[in-house]
Amino acid sequence: MIKADELEAALLYIENIVERVFCEPLNTAQIFGDPFLDSACEQIGRLSLRGCTAHPDAGSYRDRGGAVFIASRLQASGGHTAVLADIACRMQGPVTIVITGVVGATDLSAIQHAFRAAPGLEFICVPAGSRLGKLQWLQACLQAINPETVWLANHHQDSVAVSAVQPGQGYALKYLHHGDHHLCLGVFLSFGEHYDLHSMGFWNCRDVLHHKENQYLPLIVADPGLDSAKARGAPSAEIVSCTAAGKNKIEHAYWPDYADVIADVLAKTGGKHLHVGRLSWLYRRKIRRALARRQVPSSALEFIPYVPSVARFLQERQVDLYLASFPYAGARTAVEAMAAGVAIAGHDHSGKRFLGAVDMLPVGSCVWSTPDQLMTFLSANDTVTLRQLGCQARLHYEKYHSPESLMKALQFGVNESGFPPQPMPRPSDELDAALLRSAQFTFSGVLKRRGLRCFRAVKAFLSRFR
Repeated sequence: MIKADELEAALLYIENIVERVFCEPLNTAQIFGDPFLDSACEQIGRLSLRGCTAHPDAGSYRDRGGAVFIASRLQASGGHTAVLADIACRMQGPVTIVITGVVGATDLSAIQHAFRAAPGLEFICVPAGSRLGKLQWLQACLQAINPETVWLANHHQDSVAVSAVQPGQGYALKYLHHGDHHLCLGVFLSFGEHYDLHSMGFWNCRDVLHHKENQYLPLIVADPGLDSAKARGAPSAEIVSCTAAGKNKIEHAYWPDYADVIADVLAKTGGKHLHVGRLSWLYRRKIRRALARRQVPSSALEFIPYVPSVARFLQERQVDLYLASFPYAGARTAVEAMAAGVAIAGHDHSGKRFLGAVDMLPVGSCVWSTPDQLMTFLSANDTVTLRQLGCQARLHYEKYHSPESLMKALQFGVNESGFPPQPMPRPSDELDAALLRSAQFTFSGVLKRRGLRCFRAVKAFLSRFR
């Protein structure tokens, strides 16, 4: 039982537990939520609400109504902000986005364009202060706004956001489970509706976590159109491939290694590979060394830090094959490739199929576990057949991931006939699992874990002052 004078310590304690679990790579896709932690958050929020008084700043938003989205932090890149924008821009009434700042500051100028179509948009940043101070301010803000709906889209460790929502407050709670392959607070809240965003998450929550009433919202991207695709010239002999991902998806201790695979692909095809997303200097150097060992010219690889639309970029650069990132795939980026009408090759993760996102790929996509399997696929397909597979990917996008599919889901829900396909069972491979563990248990791996925990602790501490 948590006492009223222990709320600050309890919020920090829960946050630290999640941080500790999150920073251990072997916990990825092993634990997704915890009923005890979520129950503790509910109890903290209930005790805080009893002593909640009106804050002058929060009162300025009185009776805005509409929908409130609670987030921990928003960034210009990544799928989290895009998913929130996709939903917020399809609301009927005023939209208020409240950012707790628990995991760091948000650059509002960098993200506002993504939400420009949201009706009556208002951004609110919870003032700096203690965790309890943020919680009480946020609860007072919700009381002042008096929303019809609250969408909870917190980062994994944000105990403030999860504690702030309470039953019986006059709004409908919708939990957006985007922190889907780590321990995340809010998964086991005792009230509200639970929404999953892709086939892996939906069926994992339903069959493994026993959320029998969870609901499905399809991942979407804006339709880039087919004009660019139709404007392609005749297929060339050289395959142009592309991967879009940052270091958080790629720079992990894992076999096979992205640097070696990309070098093998270029040595095999003699073509060009485009990498969209920021990688560390050391890892970029690692890729170049892998190319040099295979006598592949460095000009065969091009780094692009950022593009506003992956789908349009794939069309403009006439990409033949999208190589999904690994060890962690990007589900929304795969949808971008489908929208662009580009064939996809996805990696079946050696430890957890969930992490490869291969179950959401269109029929005909390459699903590979070892580099040899990917090389076999490349040997069997030229640019002509890859474009045919790209047409199938485009049809898959139109059926499952178009903006219209999200609008229908928000208005009418998704019945069983519209559920995503269930993941295919896969027998475990003990050798792959052993290679994964051996890659994790290294001296550099231990230092990296410790450094990550220290870095995130510093960010959490600084968030109290800005």
